[in-house]
Amino acid sequence: MTPSPIRRLALAAVALAAVGLGLPAQAQQTRLYDPQPPANAAYVRVIAVTGGDYDVWVDQKARLTKVASGTPSPYMVLPPGSQQVEVRAGGQQVSVPVTTQASRSFTILLPELKADKATVVSDKTNSNRLKALIMAYNLGPVAADVATADGQTSIFKALAPNAGNGLVVNPIVLDYKASGDGHTLGSGRMEMAPGGAYTIVLTGTQAANVKAASYANSVERYTGN
Repeated sequence: MTPSPIRRLALAAVALAAVGLGLPAQAQQTRLYDPQPPANAAYVRVIAVTGGDYDVWVDQKARLTKVASGTPSPYMVLPPGSQQVEVRAGGQQVSVPVTTQASRSFTILLPELKADKATVVSDKTNSNRLKALIMAYNLGPVAADVATADGQTSIFKALAPNAGNGLVVNPIVLDYKASGDGHTLGSGRMEMAPGGAYTIVLTGTQAANVKAASYANSVERYTGN
């Protein structure tokens, strides 16, 4: 059944909250005169481990440039349906087919620049603007547990390699650590705000050299094109 216009707008608001569009006041000011994305837009980003910067193309058109290896790209605003998302780095390129849905967000994981290593994750959303959303993606070689730094509270349990998950939490200053295969895989801090969306990324080729880093979600500037 086709959602009503009001329902579509509500779903879009949830999607925008999930990807973090316009949440900080400063970010709102920078987009003061930009149009809002369509209510039925889909949101797609890439996290690729390439050893250097990478570019993202969609359906043979350049969309993002010089994204640092292992870091999440901004979410791209795309029409729902099927697209070919291409990652280019160091003279190599990988094309990943993605089928999106309206008012949903997706993350493409590429622990290596190989098509058969690609995974598309449907991201969790958050409709409670008093809460924050944490997403975690494991681009390392072993399953990982993510917990508070003191080990008292589990955040994500047994997050498989090349997989992701999300959790709605209270917006606090969070010190976290990741562990797996008998190793401490990395740690970090996130200063969360109500309605914000954040990402933890684990990268590395062996358990002994896995690193953890966290980021506030972002969306590419939408100009109506």
